[in-house]
Amino acid sequence: MSIVSKWKLIIFATKDRRLQKVSRQVITLLCNYHNEKTGQCNPSQLRMANDLGVSDRSIRNGLAELRQLGYIDIIKKGNVGLSTKYSIDFNLQEKFFQATGKMFPNDQEKFFLRTSLRTYLEEDKIKIITGGGGG
Repeated sequence: MSIVSKWKLIIFATKDRRLQKVSRQVITLLCNYHNEKTGQCNPSQLRMANDLGVSDRSIRNGLAELRQLGYIDIIKKGNVGLSTKYSIDFNLQEKFFQATGKMFPNDQEKFFLRTSLRTYLEEDKIKIITGGGGG
């Protein structure tokens, strides 16, 4: 999945008031850990807990909520010392908007790409090279 797909899902999760704060943080981490080339996403719960500064129980609760609401699925359950492999539904926001009759209009998506994504990339000091107009 592209960085745009990841970013759209993170924005969608941020606005999803059904999610607890830790669940929003967990989906952001999972998107960060997702390897675009291999499709793998398998951070350990302990690693996520350390990254977020929360308990492993909080991570488990966040993962359960994300799974219940369709954000993620478990491909392979890990054992002690082995990480669980997760599948992320990067099309969840589009499915939601289709089900509710609401979709992103093109101009809103262009605005999203010009503002949110650019801001995110600039904060990480990554230069965006465009084929013209610059944005």
